[in-house]
Amino acid sequence: MNVELMSAVLLTATIVSLISPLGWRLLLKKAGIFDVPNHRSSHNKPTLRGGGLAPMTGMITAGIAIPLIFSSGRDLYTAFVVISFSLLICWVGLIEDIRGIPTKIRAFLQLAFGLALGISILSQASNGWVWIPLIALFYAANVNFVNFMDGVNGISGMFAVVVGVVYGIIGWAEEEHWLIFCGLLIVALFAPFLGWNLTPPGMFLGDVGSYLLGGLTAAIVIAGIGMGINPIAMLAPVSIYWVDTVSTLFRRALTRQPLLEPHRSHIYQQLTDKRLSHLTVAAIAALYSAVAAAVGLISLSSSGYVETIAILAALVFIWGAYIALPVILKSRKALS
Repeated sequence: MNVELMSAVLLTATIVSLISPLGWRLLLKKAGIFDVPNHRSSHNKPTLRGGGLAPMTGMITAGIAIPLIFSSGRDLYTAFVVISFSLLICWVGLIEDIRGIPTKIRAFLQLAFGLALGISILSQASNGWVWIPLIALFYAANVNFVNFMDGVNGISGMFAVVVGVVYGIIGWAEEEHWLIFCGLLIVALFAPFLGWNLTPPGMFLGDVGSYLLGGLTAAIVIAGIGMGINPIAMLAPVSIYWVDTVSTLFRRALTRQPLLEPHRSHIYQQLTDKRLSHLTVAAIAALYSAVAAAVGLISLSSSGYVETIAILAALVFIWGAYIALPVILKSRKALS
């Protein structure tokens, strides 16, 4: 791996992601692509959406240079597959932002891309085909879960920084050069967008951005596990998003509420309803993701069932603490 060239490519992607919203804002405004508040929204005024075009542009810029960065065919192939499928799914998000896509077609495309990704990654693995249907489901679910969680300012950008840094660390520890690059690329693409998202008049990633982030993290997890990296380490960074979404769906199922109907039942939405600021809620989600990821990193050097059980127990505790946050805040408010 050419470290100097990789650094230059990541810097270029960062600059592109930082500057390109200047142009994209004008085009989005001219096209009238706004997110209009509704009963599910955490914002109260129409805001430009589709800002994920900026990290998409940065990724295209970085993707062009992949053949120059890697000398290993394995690293080159894996990075190419991860980036290619991430770009494909973000185009689905872009179309959804612009004109909308029927739910069944959108679900079909997500599953189809996940299936193709699984085949691309595991086609050479022994009995790898057995896991491909599960991979397709995981891919589609992660894309949607990241999309569902992109509901307050800063949450996706902070999440991206956490998972990107952690996957970069895992890549370094496991000597997987493609993972170092892809992890740091997440940071380079999404960290610059925080400024555009958090400062007035604001701009949202939209489905194009959340699909890109969801597809990219899903592809990295799938490829990493396919390369033999400990599944706990790869899954832990995204686990808080999964815990939030799955626990929300479970609660709604128990109370017989429609699962597919828009709602404000997510943990992070309940926290904003407790009058916590968007930035505070985003920081809380990022903090819990970072703690879960740090615990997951321990699995890279652990061996044996006892260590694995201890790591899983710690993760369950973290997940439970996150789920309990709205109740804890309510209790504190009642006591005060």
